[in-house]
Amino acid sequence: MKFLRNILLAVVLVSSCGKEASPLVTILVPQIISTEVLPGSDAATLYASVAGSTNFTSCGFGIVKDGTIREYAASLDPSSMSFTASPDGLIPNSEYGFYAFVANGMSRIQTPERSFHTQAVGPVDPTVRFTAVSVVPGTRSAILNATISEVEDVTESGFSVSADGESYSDFPSALSGNGFTYTWENLEPEKPYSMRAWVVQRGQRVVSDVVNFQTEKEIHTVSFTSMEATPEAFSVVLRATVDDATYVEYCGFGLSREGRTAVEYASVMDGNAFTVQVGELLPNTEYIYYAFVSVDGKRQTSEFARFQTTEDTTVHILDIGADAQETSARLSARLSKTEDVSAAGFGLAADESDFTEKSVAIGADGYLSLLWEGLQADTHYRFYVYAQTSEGRVVSDVRDFYTKKKPSGDIDWVSVTAQVSETSVTLKAVLTGTEGISDYGFGLSTNQYDFVEYGASLKEDGFEKTLSNLSPGTTYYYYAYFSLNGEYHKSATVSFQL
Repeated sequence: MKFLRNILLAVVLVSSCGKEASPLVTILVPQIISTEVLPGSDAATLYASVAGSTNFTSCGFGIVKDGTIREYAASLDPSSMSFTASPDGLIPNSEYGFYAFVANGMSRIQTPERSFHTQAVGPVDPTVRFTAVSVVPGTRSAILNATISEVEDVTESGFSVSADGESYSDFPSALSGNGFTYTWENLEPEKPYSMRAWVVQRGQRVVSDVVNFQTEKEIHTVSFTSMEATPEAFSVVLRATVDDATYVEYCGFGLSREGRTAVEYASVMDGNAFTVQVGELLPNTEYIYYAFVSVDGKRQTSEFARFQTTEDTTVHILDIGADAQETSARLSARLSKTEDVSAAGFGLAADESDFTEKSVAIGADGYLSLLWEGLQADTHYRFYVYAQTSEGRVVSDVRDFYTKKKPSGDIDWVSVTAQVSETSVTLKAVLTGTEGISDYGFGLSTNQYDFVEYGASLKEDGFEKTLSNLSPGTTYYYYAYFSLNGEYHKSATVSFQL
């Protein structure tokens, strides 16, 4: 036949008694999009490619000679969406017709008949085979590679390429050893393409399987053109510029001291520049900073730069906080400088009663910390921080906090401990009971402020959690917590050092 025998358009009409008929549904059908024949003298190799659905039960080719048809079954290769057959016993130097078909039961699609001419008896059939065919796709080009089993009598080689999977164009490529390569240029990013390799041996063309590939997504990049820092004693203004902000999705800066984990601050583009102001820094201290942007989902970071905050002659009390529990509170603060400080501590009072002061040792970097115990649960307290210098006494403003209520029922803290190794710790909380508790675990931090909470495993007398990949020589602060009857309870904050 010279026309498609069937066009498989399946229409399903679904109806039921007492209901309106459903709309017509079009079913996706297979299509034979290309055919090819490589004739020999007494045999031929037939190729066909399909698209759309693979919902068919058989496929193959028909060979027509003097009105007689002989069909040859084939098997679909799902990776290349193609099938092939190699009928033999043909008459050399003769005219034949052929067609490709796919079928599903009584339904059948068949291509129009095409003709080919077998070769006259002459040269020996080719024996070369492809040992590897590959492609390295780029954004707007692709490198095509092929190697063959032998080079004797191979007179031509190259690649056939296609942008639509149907029409192919040949590009010759000279052999180098047992292989050949070709750079296919002027492609489009993120688009599918097809290719196959070919050689001519003893006057006959040998073709590889089709290789389908897709070009890469185009990635935009930016360059940092400037970075600058304007520091003061306790703050800094960071500014950076880029050559092109068109594709920048977000931006910001990272800031840290030597040996410390960087803290990142988000910013927004203003033209080709972005800026951020960071406070609560230490005076006369060197800091390291960098800028970052995200372009096409990929992060780009500048080189590191340094600045030093200016000198400050006044003692400032910073980072004042209180971590209150039922009968205790962890009071904390940081002094901006310690050289002229002879004493420091906290004052505490319940409601309107008189303040009681307790002195504390001044820790590294001016940190002050005091666990004030023996407090009343569910009570309002006021506190302040003081530092004694040669120029007089520096006192913070008065802050306040409420101690927590006792846990409902008979559950209370027994102990919260840490068992440490070189890079890990096992935290354990022991309770007077565990019935009814939920959402239990531990909070962990390196600075008493930025705690990360980790869920734990429930044990018979409490719960525990092992944390790994910690930094040797580092002091960590931690607490335990649990919920009971909808109330959140937290232990006192304590510390350990690896």
